[in-house]
Amino acid sequence: MKKFLLATALAGALGMVNQAIAAPVLMNFNTPVQSNNTTITVPGTGTYGAYSGLTYDFLNVATANGDTLDARVTITELTASQLGVPASQYQGDYQGTIPRWETTNTGGAQPNGDLGIQYEVNDYNSQLSNTDGDYFGIIYQIQVFDGTGAASGTFNTPYNVSELSLIIYDVDGEGDLNNNGLLDDGPFRIYQAENLVIGKAGLESYKVGTGSNELTKTGEDASSISFGGDFRNVSETSKSAAVQVNYENVSGVAFALYGRNISNSGNPISFPNPVFTGVDGSLEIIDFSTDPTVEVGNGNPDPTPMSAPNHLALFSLSLLGIGLLRRRRC
Repeated sequence: MKKFLLATALAGALGMVNQAIAAPVLMNFNTPVQSNNTTITVPGTGTYGAYSGLTYDFLNVATANGDTLDARVTITELTASQLGVPASQYQGDYQGTIPRWETTNTGGAQPNGDLGIQYEVNDYNSQLSNTDGDYFGIIYQIQVFDGTGAASGTFNTPYNVSELSLIIYDVDGEGDLNNNGLLDDGPFRIYQAENLVIGKAGLESYKVGTGSNELTKTGEDASSISFGGDFRNVSETSKSAAVQVNYENVSGVAFALYGRNISNSGNPISFPNPVFTGVDGSLEIIDFSTDPTVEVGNGNPDPTPMSAPNHLALFSLSLLGIGLLRRRRC
């Protein structure tokens, strides 16, 4: 089983802030500032307007103590060296973010008011062994700003929130099922793997489901926790491909997403292969209320302001000992 090392810096948005608030913040992403500049086809769902820029702003994502909050999304493409793979195995593109995901849902249906993130892995490099493949990934940062009154749309003053939670969902994969409906352990049956790495800055706790096919914690170090999907394509509303992350005293959060196409002669998927993940800021798409809370011991962010123009504090995100072809019975 091959192990990969991801060593990269993420922006934690931990600098100069406005007042802290006393209640959990629930966010929606219904009012983007930038207009759509592309379309994205989400496999099995449809084609949607999206924005492919690496900085994406949203107005009025939440209110707190009478204040209006705005949000800025910043995307950074990972590099081959950050994932610890040769440049020849790193092929892909960030396609964009779909705002208001998914506005066609009405009457409380989910998803609704979320962020729909899609990137693609271009190939699976058929010259490599079955335990290798091609990779691509991104760092995704969400910062919260004061958007009250004249501050609306300025994105000048980060806003510290005492509690902030997100559900990151549809982190799964693709595989070939056998006649029993179970995922075969053989490498020729697994076609695409998806992974999520959560930066620990401000992270207080997280929740995943307790079933046999849930998102699996695959590694942890002082600055990050990593999760791997279950190699099967599941519904967006499935708890088996989701995690709820809970933060305290932050004005921004960051996580990394990356995928791998598995090299084998029986691979039925076409290339480039899109990878979709959603972010729910209102905790409505999946109910984690009965699932156990896993506390994170060192979740307090460094409060020291940085001198960078956007007041970002850098923290390291490392992924240790991830075997993307985990041999598991479902």
